[in-house]
Amino acid sequence: QLTPENLIAWHAYVRELKSHHGSPIQPVVVNKINSKVRAFLRWLHVLRYIPYDLSACVPLVSAPATTQPIAITEEQYQSIKKWCHGRDWAQSHLWLVILGYRTGMSLVDCCHLRWRDVHLDDNGPSYIDIYRQKMKTRMGEKALCQIPIIPGTDLHDWILERRKVKNYKRFDGINDYVHQDCPGLYDWFGAFDSIHQQMRRIFIGAGIPKGTTFRNLRNSLCSNLVNAGVPIALVCKITGHSNPKTLMIYLKPDRIALQDGMAKAHQYSEAQGEKKPINGITLNEP
Repeated sequence: QLTPENLIAWHAYVRELKSHHGSPIQPVVVNKINSKVRAFLRWLHVLRYIPYDLSACVPLVSAPATTQPIAITEEQYQSIKKWCHGRDWAQSHLWLVILGYRTGMSLVDCCHLRWRDVHLDDNGPSYIDIYRQKMKTRMGEKALCQIPIIPGTDLHDWILERRKVKNYKRFDGINDYVHQDCPGLYDWFGAFDSIHQQMRRIFIGAGIPKGTTFRNLRNSLCSNLVNAGVPIALVCKITGHSNPKTLMIYLKPDRIALQDGMAKAHQYSEAQGEKKPINGITLNEP
């Protein structure tokens, strides 16, 4: 029955739900569930199926305080590359790290990058145009990432090396993945947890602080782009964000970039305060 007591019990039940990893579901998931219930209860009240609006009995959960996003520095990135050097089992993982750090792509997109998405031109711009796999169905063209490939970078060099590799045909018949081994790291039964464990092993071996994950590579690119002064609209085109507010989640502002921004604001303010002549006469304002 729709009583305040039962709705409070429902809320307690939702808070006790577990994810497929066995950990409590995040407050944002609880709020998504409860928001639908609240809307349904308000609808019942409007249609007078219930005499009172019981939506207040299903509260929204306060999200935990936001923490500073973790971004991997260039020094840490080079440490990862150095640690993977000479370890045969880690070469496919190293490719994913380079791809993630230089493009900001998610792990699933890095693993499933295909040659049809990569455009190399010796006489013009080279780039990657890829739709985010988890977003394409829902967002369509807005899920497109347009990622330039800068000649001479380690990403460009690795792609050129991968182009020399003869693509063997996988069990599913697809032979145009840039790195044929990487989709298997993500797709095989139980492999998703395994690849994250292997990434943690690599990060720990390279001396990266505990808690750093592959997702933080995306934080790094987003932060580097914004701190370098790239307009937000262009950053969203590269990273595939349709909403700049979502991009803010990944940003870790650099102190020097903040200082430069403040200095520009001061310069602009001083320029606005200068006495400007009007019709040859300078006005002395108080």
